Amino acid sequence: MRPVNRTYKAGSYLFRENDFSRELYILQAGKVKVFRSVGSKEIELAVIAKGSVLGEMALIDGKARSASARAVEETKAMIIDAETFSARTKGIPPWFMAIIKMV
Repeated sequence: MRPVNRTYKAGSYLFRENDFSRELYILQAGKVKVFRSVGSKEIELAVIAKGSVLGEMALIDGKARSASARAVEETKAMIIDAETFSARTKGIPPWFMAIIKMV
């Protein structure tokens, strides 16, 4: 599979806390709010923009999402799934992948 480009309207979720999706997002345009929910409150962790990468940990470790990401304004993102990531990183020495996972 190849990376996919997707547009999100303001207020749309890229992903939600505790999801088990395995994609990485590279923001091409727009802004995204990253936050955690505590009861009915949202705790803002960051607002990120063009050039930022998010979702990388779930892609690498396969664990549930630790936060939610929602478009603040119309946002365009390139999405790379786990299969594409694995295919593109094939041949990278295991010691280097261990460093990537640690970082």
